[in-house]
Amino acid sequence: MNKHGYRNGALTVIALSLGILALGQGQNQAGAQVNHAGYQPSHATPEGGGLISAAQQRKQMMNELQMLRKQMEQMNATLKSGLNVKVTEMPEIRLPRDDG
Repeated sequence: MNKHGYRNGALTVIALSLGILALGQGQNQAGAQVNHAGYQPSHATPEGGGLISAAQQRKQMMNELQMLRKQMEQMNATLKSGLNVKVTEMPEIRLPRDDG
């Protein structure tokens, strides 16, 4: 086999190998998309590590939202009552120059 024949043969083998790899990855990605479409993950609770139902998850979310609401109400009450601020260090004030 001459130099060009060997090169052409090697390139053909490489091209076929790449084609087979590309087809294999394409099939894996298509299968993965189909599998993920119907996949419903189960959620684990941080405390018990077991499965949690959608109703239980909603209850936890509602509890978290109620806690956030209470915190927001406390912050709002604090802001409405006024804050006492004491400035201990003031940076130098620089006004823009009026060149007009």
